[in-house]
Amino acid sequence: PPSLEQAVITATLEDVHIAGIRYTTIGVPFGQQDTMFGSCAHAVAWMCLKSAANRGDIRRFVKAELVGRSNASLTSSRSIPVDGLNPHQISDLFRRVHLPAFYYATRKLEPKFGAENGSYLNPLATMCRHLNSGHPVMVESKDHAWLVCGYLTHGGSGEDSPTHQVIVHDD
Repeated sequence: PPSLEQAVITATLEDVHIAGIRYTTIGVPFGQQDTMFGSCAHAVAWMCLKSAANRGDIRRFVKAELVGRSNASLTSSRSIPVDGLNPHQISDLFRRVHLPAFYYATRKLEPKFGAENGSYLNPLATMCRHLNSGHPVMVESKDHAWLVCGYLTHGGSGEDSPTHQVIVHDD
């Protein structure tokens, strides 16, 4: 859409076939959770992995594979009906599919100046670095997960500091 023309978006190319005709599309993969088998964390993990597959970094996975590869021994919750994934399970899942993930506890990313380059080490700046590299970011709270797939920067001229608006997939 025109409102996102200036946005940084982690879209990828994908070939699709409709009625035997091949089309190339551009977009960010979207998946949805269900109530029994795949949690919001599974859906977001699949979106991250589908983006990586579209970039050619890894092979494609179906969501059921991700549920099967989720390490149930890293939680005290039941596997089915699914209760979600904790940060240890998410990190382990990405490792198991050969796409190691960084895990940042936001409470440990306090705004402070970095020693090397003087940039702020805060959650938004860290997220934007990954987005600038074309990698969507999985964000998890205590009871939900969503995908940050881009951002817009507004203002920043003169004495005004720029403001950022993140673009999310949230089922």
